[in-house]
Amino acid sequence: MNGTLEEYPIAITENLISILAIPILIDQEVMAIFLGGYRKETQLEKTKLEQLEKISTELAPKLIQFINGKDNLDELIH
Repeated sequence: MNGTLEEYPIAITENLISILAIPILIDQEVMAIFLGGYRKETQLEKTKLEQLEKISTELAPKLIQFINGKDNLDELIH
């Protein structure tokens, strides 16, 4: 994570020490952030990070459908 903890209010609220943030990109524009964290110092294995990046890539088209008015999020996820 770059920057100071004060730039991430969710980290302060949830008492997170280790944070992972993966941008969800649509046409090279950040539409959302896939954010996770731990309350103790944790180092993610490369395979876990790659899995999370894959999930964010798969989530992008579903997110744009939701943004464009497909209101039933359950249909998009399942």
